[in-house]
Amino acid sequence: MSLTAILSARSKAACGLTNKPNDSIEDIDGVDVGNALAVTEYVDDIYNFYKLTERHSLTMNIVDRYLSMKVVPRKEFQLVGISAMLIARYEEIWAPEAAAATILVLQTPNNPCYPLT
Repeated sequence: MSLTAILSARSKAACGLTNKPNDSIEDIDGVDVGNALAVTEYVDDIYNFYKLTERHSLTMNIVDRYLSMKVVPRKEFQLVGISAMLIARYEEIWAPEAAAATILVLQTPNNPCYPLT
């Protein structure tokens, strides 16, 4: 074994970078499987993350009115939430672009197009 390999191994051990297997990624959406309010929780999370409380009530009103008129499959809840957010934010001075919502949807793990790393 060379001196470089020994030093590299000691450095990795000191930093805690061993060859341990990575822990499995936790499915944060797994608890929402039986939850009928998953779209509401999703919109709440997005508004809390981006600190957009001024349009939160309007978004929830749009979601509530839409879901009271039409039965929506669970796999389309996220689409309803994003659409309501775009409609609610359209009244702002700087209306969001549809591309921003597309990126937001594509970055969620429950999206079938989500790249697994």
